[in-house]
Amino acid sequence: MARDSAEPVVADAVSSRTERLAVHLYPHRHALIAAGLGCFLIGALPLVGVARGSIALAEWHVAVFAASVPLVLWAYGLALLATFLHPRRGLVRVLESGRAHGAPHLGNLLRAYAVLTVWTFALAPLAVLVASAG
Repeated sequence: MARDSAEPVVADAVSSRTERLAVHLYPHRHALIAAGLGCFLIGALPLVGVARGSIALAEWHVAVFAASVPLVLWAYGLALLATFLHPRRGLVRVLESGRAHGAPHLGNLLRAYAVLTVWTFALAPLAVLVASAG
C-alpha cells in the first residue's frame, strides 16, 4: 500500500519539474525553433551542393552534418517541451480543456504522447552521436 501511495508523488514531482522547465522555455520557443532551423541549414546546405554535383563530398561536410543533427533535434525538442507542456498555455492543456467530459482518460493519453515525443527528441541525438562516432 505504501508503494502505491508514493507513485503519484513521484509522478507529480516529475510533472512539476517538467512544467517548470516548460514555463522557463516558453518565452524562448521561437528562438529555439530558429536555432534548430539555422543548425539544419548549416548542416544540410553543403550536402545540397554535393547532391547537385557542384562540389565534391569532403569529410568536413559529413562532420558538420553529423554535428548539426543533434543540435537540431535538441532545439526542436526543447521547443516542443515548451509548446506542448506549459501548464497554462501549452497545447496539451488547451486540448484537455476543450475535450468532451465523457473521455476523462483522453487528457492523460495526450500528455503521455507529448512526453514520449519530447523524450524521443531528447534521446535521438544521442543515437546519432553514437552512430556517427562508430
